[in-house]
Amino acid sequence: MRYLSFGAGVQTTAILFMYPKIQFEEVIFADTGAELPETYEYIDRYIKPFIDGNGLKFTVVRGNEKGITNLENYCLYYRIMPSVRVRWCTSKYKLKPIFKYLETKKERPITAVLGISYEERHRVIKSPYDWHIPEYPLVSMKMTRSDCKKVIVKKGYPIPPRSGCYFCPFQTIDEWKDLYIKHPELYERAIRLEENGQKFNEFKLMPIGISLREFRDQLLSNNGDKNENS
Repeated sequence: MRYLSFGAGVQTTAILFMYPKIQFEEVIFADTGAELPETYEYIDRYIKPFIDGNGLKFTVVRGNEKGITNLENYCLYYRIMPSVRVRWCTSKYKLKPIFKYLETKKERPITAVLGISYEERHRVIKSPYDWHIPEYPLVSMKMTRSDCKKVIVKKGYPIPPRSGCYFCPFQTIDEWKDLYIKHPELYERAIRLEENGQKFNEFKLMPIGISLREFRDQLLSNNGDKNENS
């Protein structure tokens, strides 16, 4: 069995569109339940039709921690936040559900096609299981993220949106601002999640150390100043 571990970002989307040059028969997507709306829209509009048209299998897996299948609800229930230091959320709601699904498969060994591009080759690691063989085609072909974008465009598709949860702490300041502008309701939910955290006074989701509420108020204040000046 060969599968593509699909993260819905630029790298794995490029690998998908390079099929059948890169071989796999199944595409596995670990859905946290908290991806950006644009990600779900891109999957429905472009990814699923391509997969169906090429006779591939599309499998969606979800985490199930203490009976909770949605990462946002898990964070709220346990009053915790995703962390840049310890990526527990990736482990619980991405890797764990994929391996749980794979363990039901009788085929051995299983090859995982992973979307790490050449400039990220330091992230190449061995699998914790001897029956699970990771393969890094972008690293082997020395393809960068920029090269992946070229592949997608050449195939006639738009570049996919940033992948990841809408409350991901790895977001840049501009991405947080973009979230507030495009999806204010999701931004408000991120505020609720952040302020619900047990260690809210010590840790914040934004890289600059201010709370999402403070950042939102700064944006509103700046917009008010611009309106007055105009």
